[in-house]
Amino acid sequence: MVGSTGLRQARGCAQGMASPSALLLTLLCLSPAAISEDPTPRIVVRYDDVRGKGVSRFSESNTHNLSTLLLHKGGKELFVGARDAIFALNADEVAVQLKPKISWQASKESRSECEQKGRKNETQCSNFVKFLQFLNETHIYACGTYAFQPTCTYVNSNEFVRMKDGNNVDILENGKGKCPFDPEQGYTALIADGDFYAATTNNFLGTEMVISRNLGSRQALKSDYVSTWLNEPIFVGSSFIQESVNSTFGDDDKIYFFFTETAKEYEFYSKPIVSRIARVCKDDAGGKRILQKRWTTYLKAQIVCAQPEIQFHFNVIRDIFVLQPADSWEDTVFFGVFTSQWSESAGSAVCSYSIKDAQKVFMGPFKEFNEATQKWGTHTGSLPSPRPGECITAQHRQAGYNSTLDLPDQTLTFAREHHLMDELLQPLGARPLFFKRGINYTQLAVVRVTTAFGDHDVFFLGTGNGRLHKAVSFGKMDTHIIEELQIFPRAEPVQNLLLSKEKNLLYVGSISSVLQLPLANCSRYRSCLDCLLARDPFCGWDKAAGACSKVPQASQHQSGFLQEFNVNNIAARCSAQNAEKMDTVFVAIPIGGGFKLSCELRSKLAKATWLHNGKALAPAQGSELRPDGLIVVSSRYDNYGTYECFSVESETSQLAARYLVNITIDGGSYNPLTPEPRNEKHTSTVVVVLSLFLATAILAIIFLCYMLLRNRQNCNLSTVGCGASKSPNGGILDCCSTPKRGPNGHHHNAPVFYSSRESILDKLKGPGTPTKNLAKDLEQNAIPKGPESKPFIIIADTSGPTAETSI
Repeated sequence: MVGSTGLRQARGCAQGMASPSALLLTLLCLSPAAISEDPTPRIVVRYDDVRGKGVSRFSESNTHNLSTLLLHKGGKELFVGARDAIFALNADEVAVQLKPKISWQASKESRSECEQKGRKNETQCSNFVKFLQFLNETHIYACGTYAFQPTCTYVNSNEFVRMKDGNNVDILENGKGKCPFDPEQGYTALIADGDFYAATTNNFLGTEMVISRNLGSRQALKSDYVSTWLNEPIFVGSSFIQESVNSTFGDDDKIYFFFTETAKEYEFYSKPIVSRIARVCKDDAGGKRILQKRWTTYLKAQIVCAQPEIQFHFNVIRDIFVLQPADSWEDTVFFGVFTSQWSESAGSAVCSYSIKDAQKVFMGPFKEFNEATQKWGTHTGSLPSPRPGECITAQHRQAGYNSTLDLPDQTLTFAREHHLMDELLQPLGARPLFFKRGINYTQLAVVRVTTAFGDHDVFFLGTGNGRLHKAVSFGKMDTHIIEELQIFPRAEPVQNLLLSKEKNLLYVGSISSVLQLPLANCSRYRSCLDCLLARDPFCGWDKAAGACSKVPQASQHQSGFLQEFNVNNIAARCSAQNAEKMDTVFVAIPIGGGFKLSCELRSKLAKATWLHNGKALAPAQGSELRPDGLIVVSSRYDNYGTYECFSVESETSQLAARYLVNITIDGGSYNPLTPEPRNEKHTSTVVVVLSLFLATAILAIIFLCYMLLRNRQNCNLSTVGCGASKSPNGGILDCCSTPKRGPNGHHHNAPVFYSSRESILDKLKGPGTPTKNLAKDLEQNAIPKGPESKPFIIIADTSGPTAETSI
């Protein structure tokens, strides 16, 4: 259900609408408060800990905006476009610069003119390299803003120098329509079969937005400057899909564009933004009389990314990634990152779309504007033949239409007025793959990983504050964020992500630097449970090596690795593997002193459970259980012993910390017996020893009682009366007199508790010590039995060596 806040917001939106539209109301107004899918990153890695094999970073002083990335086809070099420069870096170690940089600054005249027109010198009147792509095997085509005068050039990739003309002057071409004027404007471009396709601004003020084709052998085309074509768009991405491959009806290849624009089809009190997918055909040649040098195959449709339960829509697309399998374009999936126009701070959502669903939308009904009612609706009339917006196929050629130049006027006239499709492109599963609250995702890259359990899509998502999330989708309603990396020392947005599955590397472009990261860092997980709980499709537990390692993609090499993505089965999968070794930390705490036992859980999804001497530890007075450890404000006698902290995650537990705490008094230990760390074999040994000790003590007490009773019988039977008598062992025994009590109430011949073994030995110096003097000394040194000292039982016997029994 929609929360009350969302309902109030919806009513407010409805009151502000000139003509309320139920669809637009649900599209834009509802609050995301009821969205429950908000996965938490399992681990968070700080900037100082982002290191290891495969991690490398490149930066140069006074160089900024290192955000345009191009990987060499052979995988040897990474080319980086920055402000006023192009770099060639080692693709395996980006910190290594392979060749001197190409310095490409705007001319002094261009910079001066830019400043005179009111633009800022450093942030706008430089040359921001926005486009790098191979034109052929040896040359790169590069375009930059060039101080608000878009310019392009050619770079020899082998020698890494700019191309020159016959006069040895650097070749420069007008980049208008190929590159934006303003470096902050949304932009996308690509080269397909030698033609340059771009979506950008076409004038200094940024008021003319255009989708165009030029540079190659085909007819230069562009969109018309009419709001029904493009209405304040912000472009985020494009893709070339070779749909002619294995086509049964001779279809044409297509170029897809993704952007947001202000919707004209909705009536609303403010400008409603919607996300769009548009496409043109590669062999579009424009019209002969109508739509001359204009697209005849340009169609666009609305993209939906919404929570169906509450009808909250993420209507602003931020980035797009096209996952195109090598063996079949028909399995192509578009992945998009979306936010909300009305609640940008609410978070981001990721949705996916099938190219087959996109094709169905573009073959569906058109939306049109009714002049009479001044409203948008579905076109219900008949369509001209051939169908407007279609690519030229084998069927068209059979009918005599070999090119769009041959299309009849009726088809072209309809195409000029009808670009928008009536149906919406819905996400796979009819819902987002996941939603992350409070996070602004700016960039997205996706890789499909093959495991023994099937294929899984792994997402790398850059944020606006310099974090990188790695997530994996296990199907509907089950997306798991494996980790969050702080990849920059200070908060700055991730501006570009380039993924190389062949190198198992991810390249990150930003304002300050270029970062290289491995797609997986499996060695971060030190136990079988930790490895499998990460649920990283790249990682598995190597049974032979006893370590978490990267799993080979070839299925025949995966048998030696444990993987499990169902959290309920992980404990069973790891039951036969050796647990991680855990050292015991010994702690000595003075009585009354406070202490903290830390328990750092590696997983943010785990909770800590403590055991004290093998029993569950419950919060008590003077102690506090916290997420990061146990705090005891004032230690007591019963605080001694073994403390164990267990990390409990998804009903599996593993030991995270172990402590052995001794409570000390005046530098000595209170513990009569020092407990050892929990170990089944050791525990059995201790039980046996204690049993033998107890049995021996009981026999000793019985023997002493027997001797005392026999002595008393000898006294009673003596004919000399009550006086000095010899004991059976030859000692002198005064047994007839009543035992005297000391001032503390102890009998002189009763067990006496002393705090020091040495002080007792000093008093008992041999058989010649008189009994009366010994009794007096014992009376002066005796202390009550209590927990503040380590006591000894003393039995006085003047006839022989002193007897001591420690308890």
